[in-house]
Amino acid sequence: MAEYKTPGVYIEEVSIFPPSITSVATAIPAFIGYTTKSVGTIARISSMNEYVANFGGPHKYIKIKLTGAAIDSNVVVASSNTTAGAADPLLNFTMYYALQMYFLNGGGPCYVVSTGEYTNTAPTDSSAFETALGKLALEDEPTIIVTPDLRIMPSAIAYTYQNLVLAQCAKLQDRFAVLDVYTPATTASVMAGTFRNGIGTQN
Repeated sequence: MAEYKTPGVYIEEVSIFPPSITSVATAIPAFIGYTTKSVGTIARISSMNEYVANFGGPHKYIKIKLTGAAIDSNVVVASSNTTAGAADPLLNFTMYYALQMYFLNGGGPCYVVSTGEYTNTAPTDSSAFETALGKLALEDEPTIIVTPDLRIMPSAIAYTYQNLVLAQCAKLQDRFAVLDVYTPATTASVMAGTFRNGIGTQN
């Protein structure tokens, strides 16, 4: 109650409603993967325009193999360079498109950590992703860890990285991971079993 210094008539309003609760973001994802620029950078962004300004656009990649019989002396039939059963790692960079879909579907603020520039070979270890996780561990706001470019890694490296992600979640206890089932197989049970054996058991 207020303390009044002079005589007079005063009106006090007493609220009968409970205090309002201010809404705050409860799901702040962190995307880890390859970008066009700003390698090694971590940034908080709120739009696709900010992503492009900070990390660049999608990987611009076109590779054509000329095959087939000649139509005339100067022209041959052109086809894709992809062959059955072969995966070109250059086609698997999905960081830009993951962010694009995130914002198109109403996504809000998020974090982006660049692990390197686009390359034509798969990484030989998970060091760049470990460094990215180390930077992310210093941020309190992120609550979800997402790695769109996981398929660019060999399976053993991918599982090593996923275990590090799970270890960070267990240690900090303020975030969780969205983990992709890595190796395509003939049946869902085989895929699930391979994934479960790959990530092991986190105590």
